Amino acid sequence: MLRGLSAAFRRSLDRDQQLRAQVLSNAHGPPQLRVDGVVRDIVACHAAFDVRPGDKLYLPQDERVRIW
Repeated sequence: MLRGLSAAFRRSLDRDQQLRAQVLSNAHGPPQLRVDGVVRDIVACHAAFDVRPGDKLYLPQDERVRIW
Protein backbone atom coordinates (compact mmCIF):
# COMPACT_ATOMS: atom_id res chain seq x y z
CA MET A 1 0.00 0.00 0.00
CA LEU A 2 2.78 2.44 0.85
CA ARG A 3 4.42 1.79 -2.47
CA GLY A 4 1.18 2.79 -4.27
CA LEU A 5 0.82 6.00 -2.23
CA SER A 6 4.42 6.90 -2.83
CA ALA A 7 4.04 6.40 -6.57
CA ALA A 8 0.88 8.53 -6.68
CA PHE A 9 2.61 11.30 -4.72
CA ARG A 10 5.67 11.15 -6.96
CA ARG A 11 3.47 11.23 -10.07
CA SER A 12 1.75 14.41 -8.86
CA LEU A 13 5.12 16.04 -8.16
CA ASP A 14 6.36 15.10 -11.62
CA ARG A 15 3.25 16.61 -13.20
CA ASP A 16 3.65 19.88 -11.27
CA GLN A 17 7.33 20.13 -12.21
CA GLN A 18 6.59 19.23 -15.80
CA LEU A 19 3.82 21.83 -16.04
CA ARG A 20 6.08 24.50 -14.56
CA ALA A 21 8.84 23.65 -17.04
CA GLN A 22 6.36 23.76 -19.93
CA VAL A 23 4.96 27.15 -18.92
CA LEU A 24 8.45 28.62 -18.57
CA SER A 25 9.93 27.18 -21.76
CA ASN A 26 7.16 26.58 -24.28
CA ALA A 27 5.33 29.16 -26.38
CA HIS A 28 2.13 27.10 -26.19
CA GLY A 29 -0.11 27.15 -23.15
CA PRO A 30 -0.94 23.99 -21.21
CA PRO A 31 -3.75 21.92 -22.77
CA GLN A 32 -6.32 22.88 -20.13
CA LEU A 33 -5.92 26.55 -21.07
CA ARG A 34 -5.85 26.13 -24.84
CA VAL A 35 -9.63 25.83 -25.03
CA ASP A 36 -11.15 26.91 -21.72
CA GLY A 37 -8.91 29.96 -21.48
CA VAL A 38 -9.96 31.08 -24.96
CA VAL A 39 -13.70 30.42 -25.02
CA ARG A 40 -14.20 32.41 -21.82
CA ASP A 41 -13.47 35.55 -23.87
CA ILE A 42 -15.97 34.81 -26.65
CA VAL A 43 -19.39 36.41 -26.18
CA ALA A 44 -21.02 33.96 -28.61
CA CYS A 45 -19.89 31.00 -26.47
CA HIS A 46 -21.50 32.49 -23.38
CA ALA A 47 -24.74 32.88 -25.32
CA ALA A 48 -24.59 29.51 -27.13
CA PHE A 49 -23.92 27.49 -23.99
CA ASP A 50 -25.92 29.68 -21.60
CA VAL A 51 -22.85 30.41 -19.45
CA ARG A 52 -23.91 32.45 -16.43
CA PRO A 53 -22.23 34.00 -13.37
CA GLY A 54 -21.13 31.22 -11.07
CA ASP A 55 -20.34 28.82 -13.93
CA LYS A 56 -16.72 27.71 -14.25
CA LEU A 57 -16.34 29.23 -17.74
CA TYR A 58 -18.06 32.52 -16.89
CA LEU A 59 -15.95 35.66 -17.27
CA PRO A 60 -17.44 39.12 -16.67
CA GLN A 61 -17.73 41.08 -19.90
CA ASP A 62 -15.40 43.84 -18.73
CA GLU A 63 -12.64 41.24 -18.15
CA ARG A 64 -12.92 39.56 -21.56
CA VAL A 65 -10.24 40.16 -24.16
CA ARG A 66 -11.52 41.97 -27.21
CA ILE A 67 -9.39 42.12 -30.35
CA TRP A 68 -11.69 43.75 -32.88
